[in-house]
Amino acid sequence: MKVILASSIGGAIKENGKRTPAPLFAYNGFLETLQRGWKDNSKVLIISGSPDYYEKNDMLCECLKQSFPMSGLSISSMEICDKRNVALVEQIKEMNVVLLAGGHVPTQNNFFAELGLKEKLADFDGTVIAWSAGSMNCAEVVYAGPEFIAINDGTYIVIEDGRHRLFGEAYRIKDGVIEMICQHGMSIDLY
Repeated sequence: MKVILASSIGGAIKENGKRTPAPLFAYNGFLETLQRGWKDNSKVLIISGSPDYYEKNDMLCECLKQSFPMSGLSISSMEICDKRNVALVEQIKEMNVVLLAGGHVPTQNNFFAELGLKEKLADFDGTVIAWSAGSMNCAEVVYAGPEFIAINDGTYIVIEDGRHRLFGEAYRIKDGVIEMICQHGMSIDLY
């Protein structure tokens, strides 16, 4: 499994108060990273970060259904799993890509537990792309306190084959000190 953790992936812009599809971010080689391992006509499942907000979820899915192809990432299907259709999670092994959307961290964490998502992803052979709350909920323990690595929009982490690589501007906050650990356009190994 390949895991990509980001603060945001792009895919929509707000115009006149309405979200419209837009290409995914290209910052720091993000789009190139996706394109390199992308399987043509991928089957994509989005796991909602707001499982009770159906209108928001439908809008997100519709935007991404257009933004992925406009970014050169072909899809054969894209569906969103929320409280209306929790049975979709049973199809994870048939998917090429699982997206873990942003939202409210504790709400999404409870939804992940309800779905048994960790167990279902244990032997998943595709790509997981997470952003915002979805990225935070990939951690064993989510701790939003005074020490964490802080990343800006357009910065992301790729976890593959036991390697953790950070791309773009990021900061380490430790012992009350903020230190830049990577610059825009650069990358480093985390562990």
